[in-house]
Amino acid sequence: MDDTLVVSDSDTKRKKFFSSPLVYSVSAALIGAVLFLLIYGYASLLPTNISFIYDSSDPDVFSHQLGFDFYRISPWRWPIGVQSYYPYPYECSVIYTDSIPIFAFFFKILSPILPEYFQYFGLWLFLCFMLQGVSSSLLLRKLKIDYLRTMLCVPLFIINVPFLFRCFHHSAIAGQWLILFSFLMIISEHEMKPKSRLACWSLLCGGSVLIHGYLFFLVGFLMSFSTLYQFLKYKTYKSSIMVFVSCVITTLASYYLAGGMIPHKNVVMKGFPNYVFDPVDLFNPLFFSSFLPAMPYAYSTETAVYLGIAFMALLFFAMIILIRKRKKLAFFLKEHHLFVILTLISSCFLFVLSEGVRPRIAGNILFDLIGDDPNYDLLAYLSLFRATARFILPVWYMIQVGVIYVVCRSLRSRVVFPIVMIACVIIQYAEIVPKTAKGGADSVVSGYSTVFNDTFDRVFTSEAKHMSLVNENYEEISSVAAFAAHHGMTLNNSKACRGPKNSIQNDVDAWNTGHLSEDTVYVIPEQYIVVFKPRILSDDYKIYYCENMFCIFNSSLMDVLPSEAALEVDPASLYEIMNVLYDPELSDEPLNTNEDL
Repeated sequence: MDDTLVVSDSDTKRKKFFSSPLVYSVSAALIGAVLFLLIYGYASLLPTNISFIYDSSDPDVFSHQLGFDFYRISPWRWPIGVQSYYPYPYECSVIYTDSIPIFAFFFKILSPILPEYFQYFGLWLFLCFMLQGVSSSLLLRKLKIDYLRTMLCVPLFIINVPFLFRCFHHSAIAGQWLILFSFLMIISEHEMKPKSRLACWSLLCGGSVLIHGYLFFLVGFLMSFSTLYQFLKYKTYKSSIMVFVSCVITTLASYYLAGGMIPHKNVVMKGFPNYVFDPVDLFNPLFFSSFLPAMPYAYSTETAVYLGIAFMALLFFAMIILIRKRKKLAFFLKEHHLFVILTLISSCFLFVLSEGVRPRIAGNILFDLIGDDPNYDLLAYLSLFRATARFILPVWYMIQVGVIYVVCRSLRSRVVFPIVMIACVIIQYAEIVPKTAKGGADSVVSGYSTVFNDTFDRVFTSEAKHMSLVNENYEEISSVAAFAAHHGMTLNNSKACRGPKNSIQNDVDAWNTGHLSEDTVYVIPEQYIVVFKPRILSDDYKIYYCENMFCIFNSSLMDVLPSEAALEVDPASLYEIMNVLYDPELSDEPLNTNEDL
C-alpha cells in the first residue's frame, strides 16, 4: 500500500475528529471544569456544605438559598413556583428570590430523599463554567476557528469580570452561556430546518425564564433580532413568525408556571434608577484588578464590565488589524450590510436601555428622567429590571467574540499564536480571579451552626408554625431565617426582589394592638425594642434573651428547654426595658419601605 495514501487517510481522520462539534464541546467542558476547580476548589460542590452560603458576607447569596429552603418546605401549589412561607403570608415566586427556578423545581421533587441541609448553587456554577466553555467553543467552531486555537481562547470566555463577578453573588446570572448559544443560533439558523429552529429558540427563551428574568430579556431580544434578520434577509416569513409566536407562548407558559404572574401589591422598590451602565467602566478596574488602581469616581458594582489588561491588549491589536485591512473590512460590511445595520441599531438600543433613567459617564449623572416627583406605581413595576446595566451584556460579548475572531484569523503563526494566547490567559487569570472570584467555600462544613440555632434547636413543637423577625438589615437575619426554614416554620421577612412593604410592619402592629398569634415565635433584636409599645405579657408566654435578641412565644409551643446560652426574662423585666426604650415617634414610622430612588 502506498505510504502517502495511508498518511493522507490518517490525516483526514484526525482532522475530521478534531472538527467534530462533540470533540469541541467535551474539550471545552473539561476546560471549564478544570477552571472551576482551580478557582473554587471542590468544597463548593458538596451539596451538604451549606455554611459558606449562610455565612457569606453577601446578603444576596444566602437570600437565594433561603428562597429554595422555604420553597422546599412549602406545600405544592399552582402555579408550581409559588410559595407563601417567605415572606409569610404573602405569595412569592422563586423567580423573585433568584433561586434558579428550574433547579428549585427539580430538587423540590427530590426533597423527601435529600438531606436536611442542601444547596445546589455549587453544582449550578460548575455547570455554568462548563457550558460557558461549550457555548464559546461551538461559536468559534461555527466561525471556522480551528480546534487548537479555539481551546486556547475558551478560557477568556470564562475568566472575565461579567461572568466571574456573578458566581456566588447573583449566581443565576452566571448563566451567560445562554447569550453565547443565542449568538450561535443567529449565525446558524439559516442552515437549520424550520422545526429545529423553532424548537431551539423556544427552548432558549422558555428555559431562560426559568433561570433569571434578565437572561430571558437578553435571549428574547437576540431571538427577536435573529427573527427579524431572517425575515428580511431570507424572506422566511411564515417560519419567522412561527418562531416568534412559539417563543412568546413558551415564555409566557414558563413565566406562569414559575409563578411570575401572581399579583404583586405594595412592592418594595430597590434602586431601579441607580444601577446603570457606565461606559468608562469598560476600562476602569474598579475593584476587579490585582494590578491597576480604580479610577476615582462613584460607580455601581452592577456595571461589572471591566475588560482586563490582557483583553484590552487584544482589543488594541484587533483594531490595528482592522485598520490595516480596512479594504477587506469595507467589503465585509458591504456584503453583509443588512446584518451590520441591524447589529448597530440593536447595540445602540441595548446601550440606551443599559444607561437607564439616570445615565452616567465616569460617575457623573448626565440627566435625570425621574425628576423630583417620581411616579411610584410605575417605578414599582420597572423595579423588576432595576439593574439596567446588565442589558449591555450581549454587546460586551459581541466585542469579545469579534476581537478573538479577528486575532485568530489574522495571527496565523502556529508558534506565536499559542504563546500570545497562553500569556493572555495567564495575565487575565492573575489579574481578574483574585479580586473577582469571591464567595466559594474554603472548607467543608455540613449543616449550619450559630448560637441562636444551637440554642433553640428542636425546642419548639410542631404547633410552632410561624416565625416573626423584626429586622430590616438583611445581613443580620441569616441565623433566624435558616432556623425557621429548617424547622418547617414560615418567616415574615425576605429579601425577595419584589417583597411586600408591610411584611414586618404587620407583626409590629400585632404586638402594639395586643393581637399576638399563639402559633408564632416572635424574635425582636434589641435595637428594635424602640418601636414596640410596653406591654406586660401573661404567664402563658416565655421570654428568652439570646444573641442580643428577645425570643417570645406561647409556652405551649415549647417542647424542651433551650440551652444555657438563652437567658430567661420575666414579663415585668421586659416591660421595664420597653418602657425605657420605647419611642412613639419611631413607632409611627412604617418599617420595610426601603425606597432607593
